[in-house]
Amino acid sequence: MNKFTKEDVIDACLITTSKKMEKEKFKAAEQYLISLQKSEQAWTIVYEILNTGNLALAVYAQAAILLKQKLQYDIYQLPQSEYVNIAQVIISI
Repeated sequence: MNKFTKEDVIDACLITTSKKMEKEKFKAAEQYLISLQKSEQAWTIVYEILNTGNLALAVYAQAAILLKQKLQYDIYQLPQSEYVNIAQVIISI
């Protein structure tokens, strides 16, 4: 199981949105984000990122895309008691 951190996810978001990035770094960052997307830990990381101030717009955009994908494909991972919290996060975006 991969261990994801908010800081590593932010770095990966910045790498994948950078115009001048080495191909190997880009692929590694992209694979990291794909792995995150498949994990249940993504819910927590996305929430933390969306509630952190002063990040690059690209990071917020990537986090919002990830949240959309989690809602679309993995909503079953959340207990129903968390639905209200997710709705509040979406409203605050």
